[in-house]
Amino acid sequence: MGWALGLTALSLIAAVTFYEYSLMSRVLDHCEARGRRHIRFRELAADVLGSGWMFYFVVIVQTTINTGVSIGSILLAGDCIEIMYSSLAPNGPLKLYHFIIIVAVMLAFLSQLPSFHSLRHINLASLLLSLGYTILVSAACIRAGLSKDAPAKDYSLSSSKSEQTFNAFLSISILASVFGNGILPEIQWAY
Repeated sequence: MGWALGLTALSLIAAVTFYEYSLMSRVLDHCEARGRRHIRFRELAADVLGSGWMFYFVVIVQTTINTGVSIGSILLAGDCIEIMYSSLAPNGPLKLYHFIIIVAVMLAFLSQLPSFHSLRHINLASLLLSLGYTILVSAACIRAGLSKDAPAKDYSLSSSKSEQTFNAFLSISILASVFGNGILPEIQWAY
């Protein structure tokens, strides 16, 4: 997309998401004031838009979004692991599809755990690793930006059509996982 269009699209998506969550919060508050508390989107849709086909429509939309985000997350994780691998072993035999398979198998294994609570140690490790990664990358970027021997920067897009297509879908999956995981009813229900 480039810098201008990419940042514009990102800002627009963030604004639409914020507005959508604001509206969702108002609808949930309105329903709760009338004595109907909803903890799932499909229940909310059936109450607000009428029962019947709307319940199943929301189930189909949720399933489609969850499938897309799951596939996108697997692709993103595989791509990240492949980048780390290629920096450690530039001429290594493993390719991107190997890492995608590894991530998919790992997620299939984790999905067999009995409850979400059983992932608490993995979530804690993920949190600590994410914080460490953010701190290290921020420090490295600041150091590289202040360095007089900083390498030349190249922000050009790849000329390969297949790589551009893959990166476009990867970007969509990142945006969908960042902005598309609305769990507002579940969060409000917890309070």
